[in-house]
Order: sequence, then structure tokens, then C-alpha cells
Amino acid sequence: MLVHDRIREAVILLVGELCAFLASTDPRIPHVINRLLAALGTPSEQVQAAVANCLPALVKSIKDGASIGCIEHGNLRRGLTVSSSPWLIA
Repeated sequence: MLVHDRIREAVILLVGELCAFLASTDPRIPHVINRLLAALGTPSEQVQAAVANCLPALVKSIKDGASIGCIEHGNLRRGLTVSSSPWLIA
């Protein structure tokens, strides 16, 4: 399992860094954000930390509110709701 978590972490970091070079109007950015938010469901602190490091730069790169409409509501809700964390109150 540890090997798979490291591979997921590496892929997330690679995708996040590559997206930093895309134009802010690129239609692929919301899809990458969806994938990263979906990866938050992985029960691995390494993977979740990698997602947390990639997301801020990608979200900042979206300039239009129209692009945000492509982000799936379920992924966004899952990314913001952490019921198993002792640090957050649901």
C-alpha cells in the first residue's frame, strides 16, 4: 500500500506542477481540480498533503467564475467536509 501511495503522490505533484504552465483560460484546469479533489478520498496523509500543496496555485489560476462551474459539486463538498478528522467540527 505504501508504494501505491507514493506513486499517487508523485502523479499528483507532477500533474499539479504541469498545470502551473497552462493558461488560466485552459479548459483542462477545472478537470484537473476535480481529479485532485477526488484524490482527497484516498486514506493517505502523503496523498492528501500533495493535493493540498497543488490546489491553491490551480484555484488562483482560474480567472473567470465561468470556469469554476465545471468543478463537480460532489468533489468540492467531499474536499471541504472531513468527518473523520479530529481537528474539524462537521
